[in-house]
Amino acid sequence: MRTHVLTGLPADSTPSAMASEILEVTRQSVSDINVESLSVLIPGLTRIEDLTRLIIELLRDGQWSLELERRWRRTLTILGIRVDLGDNVHAEVLGMGPFFEFPPTRQCPIATIEIRTNIKRSKWSHLNPSRLAAHLADIPTDHFLTPPSHRRMFEKWTPALKRRILGGQKDLRARAKTTFSIPTAMWESIKTEQNR
Repeated sequence: MRTHVLTGLPADSTPSAMASEILEVTRQSVSDINVESLSVLIPGLTRIEDLTRLIIELLRDGQWSLELERRWRRTLTILGIRVDLGDNVHAEVLGMGPFFEFPPTRQCPIATIEIRTNIKRSKWSHLNPSRLAAHLADIPTDHFLTPPSHRRMFEKWTPALKRRILGGQKDLRARAKTTFSIPTAMWESIKTEQNR
């Protein structure tokens, strides 16, 4: 697992420069067969507006795409972002951070983008059946979990913990297909502004 930290604050760096660094480290990780996944930590990213601008910049790259864009509870838009890894495989991108718009399972002190960069164990995509999807949940665990332990953890314990954290409520923002939850007004405004 590779970890990359973006230094500096959004005020010191343009969304375009931040996106360029993320795109480059993603390309490097995809081309390195020894890397299973990439975690990009962005400690200076603390405002949802800056995150929204960064998303727009990432989507300008031909390898990053928006597979899901859906309104949720009138005020939020959930986004499902994918990265083309080659060989008809697209990785689901997981986003986390210190944003109240995110579900409890995605809230953490540092804004983070997680990407499965290895195409091994790819499965057919639920959202786009014409291609394969790479999931973080498919990272090999053979070196520290037996197959029965792996099944028990991911089929029983993980779903139970998720339900407990979400208070027993279903939340589309917490699904694997969702990368970010952005205020709809902000998303529409910045998207329109950037497309001019």
